[in-house]
Amino acid sequence: MVDREFAFDGAKAVHDSVDPLALRTGSLAEEDESMNLFDLVTSFVSKVHFEESDFDGELRFLMNCRSAFTNADGALIKVVQRAIAIVKHCVTKDVKNDEKTKAQAASCVAFCQITIPSVENIEARLNMIVETAKYATACELHAQVDGVISSAIQDIEEAIGTLRAERVHAFVSKLSEVLMDNPAGHPEYGSFYAIATASTMLEKMTTDYKAYAYLALAYVVAAFAETCGTLNKKNVELFGGSERAFVDECCTWAKDMVSKAADVAFNESPTTTSAGEANIRIACAVFDLFKLDSKETKKTIQTLVRRAEVSEMFSKDDKDSDLLRAHRLLKEMCS
Repeated sequence: MVDREFAFDGAKAVHDSVDPLALRTGSLAEEDESMNLFDLVTSFVSKVHFEESDFDGELRFLMNCRSAFTNADGALIKVVQRAIAIVKHCVTKDVKNDEKTKAQAASCVAFCQITIPSVENIEARLNMIVETAKYATACELHAQVDGVISSAIQDIEEAIGTLRAERVHAFVSKLSEVLMDNPAGHPEYGSFYAIATASTMLEKMTTDYKAYAYLALAYVVAAFAETCGTLNKKNVELFGGSERAFVDECCTWAKDMVSKAADVAFNESPTTTSAGEANIRIACAVFDLFKLDSKETKKTIQTLVRRAEVSEMFSKDDKDSDLLRAHRLLKEMCS
């Protein structure tokens, strides 16, 4: 214990020796030297070991590191990763029936939710948020999961202007996987709270990948409809105690997300190849998500197919591409 405390004091001294202002405004050589010192601090955080039974000691250590190493982004990332590893380990135990294990997982999830916003690297922040939500879902910490997801969406909303469109899409796709495993959603606001927040966030996104992000959310609510039996009492109350009403709401949300995707593709230059490809993919999603014997479904697919046909996609020599084969199949089924 003495050695650990001594090493901690040494790491803190190394951290405090770096001037954060000089790190941002100094020369390249000064920046490299500062980063090397911070790497030592990160290495310290990685190497300190605790027995599995000493959960309180490890969490207290991580809290101390968070307070002491505020300028060392790598160290903060490692602190969160260690907390996530504890939650992941809780999943391998009987967390659903062991209140002590579940309380430990909840404490670590809360720690991650508080600490992640302090990390400067937004790519790392988003990845850790998804990982936290993923394992918190496995521990059935549904209220905390929704809180983590809401924090993530707020975070990406603020930084959306600095992120590449494909990164936003990748984040939404990963988030969708977590949401699919959390159909109960927020215990007070219900299953669609995070979906609504994510949809609002996507409105600020540039057109690249935006349609596909909306489709990812459409598949999430479709998955919700298939898992309606997992709803908790509060969720059912939100829909008048009827699972059928919940499924109907899922259909409404799915249609809304598909409609938003179609609007994005339509508002893009309609003759471009990317617009044509988007329309075919959206048509495939409509075919996948809704009943084909519905007149509304057929009409929607026919409209999307016609939009695709005016694009440069059909001027290509590759007549055997997957999307063109899908176009032919859709046209045959809806004729």
